[in-house]
Amino acid sequence: MAAAQKILMGAVNPDRIESNFSVAEKSDLDGAFAEDMPFEYIANVDVLTQQAAGSRTEFWWPLLIGAVAVLMLEQGLAWWFGARVS
Repeated sequence: MAAAQKILMGAVNPDRIESNFSVAEKSDLDGAFAEDMPFEYIANVDVLTQQAAGSRTEFWWPLLIGAVAVLMLEQGLAWWFGARVS
């Protein structure tokens, strides 16, 4: 018979310095990253949000309209060629 496993649980509070969400300055980042690790410091976050807002467009409407147009064309051609045969 196998022995029962004992599970221990615990909680960890991270260091308050590691949880600092204040804005970092370029000089702080220069010291934190290695010289061979390039980065781009963006001071104006609004530029990033404008780029993200422009990329969130819905793509399914043009696809739906195109699919309906193809189906209508197919039905029209079937009617056209079917009427000629009979």
